Amino acid sequence: EMEQEAIRLNNHVGIIQGKLVMANYYLAQDNKREAIALYKEISQSTNASHDDKLMSLLFVYYIANEMGDYNMALNYLNASKIEVNKYILVNKMTSRSQNAFDLLLIEIYYCDLYANMRDAEGMRSHIDSMDVYYYSDNTSNNFYGEYHGEKAKYYALIKRLPESLKEVDKAILFFNKTDDPENIIIFTLDKISYLKEQGYMDKATHLYDKFIKIKSDFYKKSMDKRHKETLKNYEFEQSKLKGEKIER
Repeated sequence: EMEQEAIRLNNHVGIIQGKLVMANYYLAQDNKREAIALYKEISQSTNASHDDKLMSLLFVYYIANEMGDYNMALNYLNASKIEVNKYILVNKMTSRSQNAFDLLLIEIYYCDLYANMRDAEGMRSHIDSMDVYYYSDNTSNNFYGEYHGEKAKYYALIKRLPESLKEVDKAILFFNKTDDPENIIIFTLDKISYLKEQGYMDKATHLYDKFIKIKSDFYKKSMDKRHKETLKNYEFEQSKLKGEKIER
């Protein structure tokens, strides 16, 4: 409805925002094919802002990476980096200040992609780039957990397992402090894998028991939240219907 109204008014910004809303809706419904199609359309639109283009490109990367389509993921991550560097050039900005945040995020995504591909050599240069942007002004605190989590994956790939454990512990500790159960689950699973690779089966089993509880609590909270939102939407729709009946 939002997109149709924007089209009627010839509101280009509204049209893009309407497409974003629909793409996000499809993604939330796990309709990845429709979500990707809309994000691609937005990323190619001359009416889309830099932020909307970059977000859309990164969403395509994220979905493709999750689906295991690593070629598509790499193509859209490359396009994301080109978009940021073009924006820096056009606006005469320095990458170490205003855009270090975006560039660090992209390097983290490169690391995650190559880790999924089990490609330590491909990951190496992006670990170095990640270090550069991580220590730029005002960026390190934003991605502390992800930064150390990706370094843990790299050390695990090159079989420097004691170092991978140190790095993943930093990530888990950070996400515990920031109350981020989703990332706690992700990196706890990674730690269990690293412990198994080093032969610490007892520690891995003990941590897995803790992991099951963390995961159970997380999904219970998620279901409770979804139930409350559904109930709230239902009550809102009911109140609208009652209002319409009164007007009639």
